Amino acid sequence: MSSEVAFTDIHPEDYEILMKKVNGELDYSKPIIQRWKDKDGHYRCFEEYATPIYKKGKLVALQGVLRNIDERIVLQEKLHYQLYHDALTDIHNRAYFELIFTKYNEEINLPVAIILCDLDELKFINDHYGHKQGDTLIKDTARLLNEISSNSISVARIGGDEFILFVDEKNDSEINVLISTIKEKLELHNEYSEFEIMISIGYAYTPRSQGEMSRLFSQADKNMYSDKKKRKQSLIKLH
Repeated sequence: MSSEVAFTDIHPEDYEILMKKVNGELDYSKPIIQRWKDKDGHYRCFEEYATPIYKKGKLVALQGVLRNIDERIVLQEKLHYQLYHDALTDIHNRAYFELIFTKYNEEINLPVAIILCDLDELKFINDHYGHKQGDTLIKDTARLLNEISSNSISVARIGGDEFILFVDEKNDSEINVLISTIKEKLELHNEYSEFEIMISIGYAYTPRSQGEMSRLFSQADKNMYSDKKKRKQSLIKLH
């Protein structure tokens, strides 16, 4: 086997690691994680414990042990996915929201909006049609909201009947358009569904996120409950 195989079959993203390894620029007391292409052209992940060999103070060779860790990587990715995703709806969960909440509050300073959506009448559905139907309503709501997710819009379920959209790098008018899109999707869904999705919506926007996230969330929550109150009053008047 050619000695050049290690350089030609290394994953492009790991080439820099390989070069640092052969140039003696890594901490050899720690495992080195790299991906190489197998005979079928698939990249496999390896953990290497390398020992440098020096001659007259110069690195002349490396010897070490490699072991395939594909199964471990798959398990780690699965556990990471479960950590940040809701088991019922498969969208992001509260832990994920808290992660980006902290990131934008402490590290990043960008325009940000929080849109809170609270699923109305879930208790009524659970009490009269069963929790299975209630779960279906939650999953339908998650799917509908997740349809508008993108690189700048994250959707998470942060409570039993509460969802949040975290939107970055958009202005206030674009947020209003986004909320209109949500309402249009709801109306379209409800035209063809036996059980309507009814949600109360509240949002808050800030041009600078750093140090503002707690205030932003509180304002969105306040606006959401204000919308819920108005919706209840409208229903009372109709009856």
